[in-house]
Amino acid sequence: MSEIGEELKIADDSFANICNMINDLSVTVRIQAASLLGTMTNVSARFLEQTLDKKLMSNMRRKKSAHERQKELYMTGEWSSGQKWADDAPKEVVEADTVSLMSSGACGAFVHGLEDEYLEVRQASINSLCLLACQSATFAQLSQDFLVDMFNDEIEGIRLSAINSLRKFGHQLELREDQLESILGCLKDFSYDIREALRDMFCQTRLATKECLHQTVMSLLDNLKRYPQDRLSIWQCMQAIGRNHPSITLALVPEFLSTHPYFDTPEPDIDDPAYISVLLLVFNAAVQSPSMISMFPEHTCRHYEYLRNSLPHMVPQLMLPGEVIELPDHKISTNKLSSSEFLKDTLQRLEIANNLDNESVQQLLEMVVRDLERISEVDPSLQATTECTAMFLQCQLLLSQVSSFTGRLGAIPDTDRTECVLNKIFLLTSQLQFLFNGLSAAELSTVDQLRLRGLAVQIVAFSNKRQLLCSKFLQKLEFIQDHTNENNITPDAFVQTLLRKVNQLDPDNVDAFLEVLKNALSHRQHFGIALSQQIDRCKVTVNEPIENTDNPMKFTAGLTLAIPVNVTLENLTDTDTIKIQVLYPNKRKQLFKPRKEEFRNIGENKYKMQSDVIISHSVWIEPCCVEISVIMCGNKNGKADTLEETNLDLCKPIKVLVAPKPIKKFL
Repeated sequence: MSEIGEELKIADDSFANICNMINDLSVTVRIQAASLLGTMTNVSARFLEQTLDKKLMSNMRRKKSAHERQKELYMTGEWSSGQKWADDAPKEVVEADTVSLMSSGACGAFVHGLEDEYLEVRQASINSLCLLACQSATFAQLSQDFLVDMFNDEIEGIRLSAINSLRKFGHQLELREDQLESILGCLKDFSYDIREALRDMFCQTRLATKECLHQTVMSLLDNLKRYPQDRLSIWQCMQAIGRNHPSITLALVPEFLSTHPYFDTPEPDIDDPAYISVLLLVFNAAVQSPSMISMFPEHTCRHYEYLRNSLPHMVPQLMLPGEVIELPDHKISTNKLSSSEFLKDTLQRLEIANNLDNESVQQLLEMVVRDLERISEVDPSLQATTECTAMFLQCQLLLSQVSSFTGRLGAIPDTDRTECVLNKIFLLTSQLQFLFNGLSAAELSTVDQLRLRGLAVQIVAFSNKRQLLCSKFLQKLEFIQDHTNENNITPDAFVQTLLRKVNQLDPDNVDAFLEVLKNALSHRQHFGIALSQQIDRCKVTVNEPIENTDNPMKFTAGLTLAIPVNVTLENLTDTDTIKIQVLYPNKRKQLFKPRKEEFRNIGENKYKMQSDVIISHSVWIEPCCVEISVIMCGNKNGKADTLEETNLDLCKPIKVLVAPKPIKKFL
């Protein structure tokens, strides 16, 4: 019960008392109070709305904000003249008995928190406001204006938090014209994170009118002109805006495509990124508004075919005049449903591999690997699983081939071909250990045992490296023994033979060592692997730099050139393993370690990395390409022990043409 006899819930009473702490003199108390507000989910709607109410009580009279006073003056259009009845009547007086202390406690709490002089209080207030708005659509509508005002904060982190908060419940909102002035100004911000977050927000929210859409599109095109490196992100934003606003896009199609009802207009350049941005907006809107297609000029239909082939993930399927759809939707879905069954049938063929001779096994493995690669191309949802299985089978195939083209064990010559095949096996096993997430302990142990078999073949094959390889082999065997014991895994016959005769594995006694290895290698390997759960593969999408082999980036020889690198990493568990590799024309490699603050988490195991590669070189006779790629350094995350650091390529190298210029000498 309140002092005036009003009944309140405990949650409401606690909420009002915490709101009082927003005005405390201590910064620590204000931060804690602002943080606690977001954790209180059972508060009444009227208490939540009062936290954003700017009407304050002063001398028992309701005090209006400056914005409300200006609005009233604007609505009347004149000052008091005394000619109207009750024009100068006394203002409203509020009786003391009607004032609720609980109401005044919650009044304007978030307003004070968002306007606090300390950024920590503002940050906590934004986070709490977002949490409460996600649970109440009414409160989300009321808090929209306050979060938009925070887009103009002087601190970059506060602006970024406000944008991300509005994005989280943006599907409940419509952006108005008066709000866009503050919002679109952030697209000119120098910070890439601010611009990227704002474009992500536009993908989630809706625009109220066609004027709003026009302003947004023009601002995004200006953003593209100012920051060409944002090209891919702007295209994705245009795609989402068109998909979410088909009706108001229809009214702006003639303006966007620069068409005229009577006169022919020049055909735009299909390679212009701004024109591609507009086409992505229009094509995605046309999916839900087919009448828009009749407004396309002839060259737009031709450009659709080009973009459909070059950007299939951004351009949807449209039924243009005279076009025939190659595959109906029901056939595509049938193929997707049958791909998992085809994968099962493909792997079942390996059950007879243990009963075949070596040559027949190789033919079977080659056929299964080809089928798995085909499944990976047809069904992206099974891509990681099929790639993992294909890599493992390819390792087994290579081990089988080593025995075929080198003769009987013990008589393997030191050939370059043997070394090349073994290096390929070691590379594939490293990729299986570090690039795939979701492998069980038993599956990782199977990969380790396969790598150990490759080491054994290497010791038998190369007599000049045996002393070093034997020590490395024992370390690997010890690791497998500990790993299998910890996880109650039964090793294969090859490893069991080695563990029984581990006392005879002495690097100083090479003959005895070889005898044990030959005996263990006589056990035939079990072909195939059954993956128990969903597998994900670490992938990298390079947004910047764009491959450039025509226009060289020039810099003075001996000085430095900064090449911006912007990539998206998916299914990554540890950012410490990521490095950027630069390969110069003379095959010299240079590694760069990105800083932790250059990684931004945008989802579960998904990161955006924005970094710079600094290169320098002496004068070159002519411009040459340097290759920039993102790699993963193995043996860092504890999945397995590779006994050496392995650099694994995560993407195809991007070629950038550079030209170190000689120093100009002035007289």
